[in-house]
Amino acid sequence: MSFAEIVGQEDAKRLLTNAVKTGNHSHAYIFSGEKGSGKMMLAEAFAAMLQCENPGEDACGQCHSCKQAMNHENPDIIYVTREEGKSNISVDVVREKIVNDVDIKPYNNKYKIYIVDEAERMNPQAQNAILKTIEEPPEFAIIMLLTANHNAFLQTILSRCVLIQMKTVDTESIVKVLQEKYETVDYQAQMVATFAQGNIGKAIALATDSAFSDVKNKVVGICKKAGKMDEAQIADEVKSIKEENDADKKAEDSEAEKFQGFVEQMLDLITLWFRDVLLYKSTLDDNLLLFKEDTFDIHEQAEQCSYNGLNRIIDAISETRARLNANVNFELTMMLLIQAIKENTR
Repeated sequence: MSFAEIVGQEDAKRLLTNAVKTGNHSHAYIFSGEKGSGKMMLAEAFAAMLQCENPGEDACGQCHSCKQAMNHENPDIIYVTREEGKSNISVDVVREKIVNDVDIKPYNNKYKIYIVDEAERMNPQAQNAILKTIEEPPEFAIIMLLTANHNAFLQTILSRCVLIQMKTVDTESIVKVLQEKYETVDYQAQMVATFAQGNIGKAIALATDSAFSDVKNKVVGICKKAGKMDEAQIADEVKSIKEENDADKKAEDSEAEKFQGFVEQMLDLITLWFRDVLLYKSTLDDNLLLFKEDTFDIHEQAEQCSYNGLNRIIDAISETRARLNANVNFELTMMLLIQAIKENTR
């Protein structure tokens, strides 16, 4: 991995590149951003350049150290993760992988680099165990903490690390990546990029995930026909959604997290659909639509809905999110949402 391959994050890349070139780097960094924001890519590019035998503006990609780093075989770039089946990174893992290892000199490189993924999962004992190493590290040690929530760290850890905040990537750049590297067709790339809200990892995952396409098709179907469904059909539709999602759960995944992600995708897609309806009703411009393959249905629904009705649907989506966050029954909540869509699309 190199900085050149990373889309966006220009400020972070500049800071880290200068740190390597000047030798004025910290012994501890926090890379903070949501899942898919590129934390690991940035940390790996930084680690590769630090270890590179011929660094310039980036890691050379050709030396022995770079080739080892690309294959995750560099003995002096050490990955620390939670144990399989465990929800936290335990103090035992931190002691074994870092505390008891950090004083051993690097095998073949200038530095010994520790990349801790999901570092917010370190329990308090683990954080206290790593704190002494961060406070008094050997000269050759560099620790990189990757996290979705840097506020979960002890203040003493935060105060001793350089914080790198991941930034959102502009939609146009994400669309370009999807089209050029993943051969995603234009309208799908635009829709997925918008849906991902600046998270390039999320956009790539969605564009290459058939399950997301299935969810999108299900949501579009509901939005199109909600106005013509009776109560029994609405109940059957919601039951079908719940059963399909239950059947698709993988044993190794957290059921609660997977279901929450599924529901968020559904509600975000419903929001985007009615955003298209409202946008077309206001502008009569097909070029602004995300669901370009469904322009006929967007046109039809824009004629059927009033501005007040569309606002009521948007409010109903917000109420649905609040109810589900309060653990109100999924099927009942979704039935109420579809009923609200039905009442305002006639």
